[in-house]
Amino acid sequence: MRANGYNATTIIMHWVTVVWVITMLVLGTVFHELSYTDATRYVLETAHILLGVVALVFLFVRVVRRLRNGFKNHPNHAWYEQLLSRAVQSCFMVLLVLVPITGLIMVLGNGYAFPGGLNLPSSDVLFEISYISSQAHDLLTKVLAATILLHILGAVKHAVFDRDGTLMGILKPVINGK
Repeated sequence: MRANGYNATTIIMHWVTVVWVITMLVLGTVFHELSYTDATRYVLETAHILLGVVALVFLFVRVVRRLRNGFKNHPNHAWYEQLLSRAVQSCFMVLLVLVPITGLIMVLGNGYAFPGGLNLPSSDVLFEISYISSQAHDLLTKVLAATILLHILGAVKHAVFDRDGTLMGILKPVINGK
């Protein structure tokens, strides 16, 4: 990572994550509003689960990459902005792993029936673990939504009020240090 921006790989991974998270939040919110007997719920819920499982690998790579490369420093920002930025980014790294994992545990314990006849087993013990995981998934999803809101507010502050070019770091890749 360069001091004045991100490389193209980091920017692409960021925006893929953004699209994925928004898609997952929308799917999760919509299917929870539908009746269990509604066929649309089953389709949306299955899409949500499959996207969550597929994304686990991508998100794991993204988090490991971020931890390996470190977080971007903003020496021109106030100390409290740097602290808040680091806290929000750290929160994202944790949530991007825990939210899908708790969702996966929840599904594995419920004995979910996928299209094509793939049925996951269920038991009382798995059901209890699944219930706890579903509570964690619900809570962590709300924390993720709040973290997203903080992140967006920070981006708006830097783009609209400070006009300091911070937002350009995730919009325009740095090539050859420029």
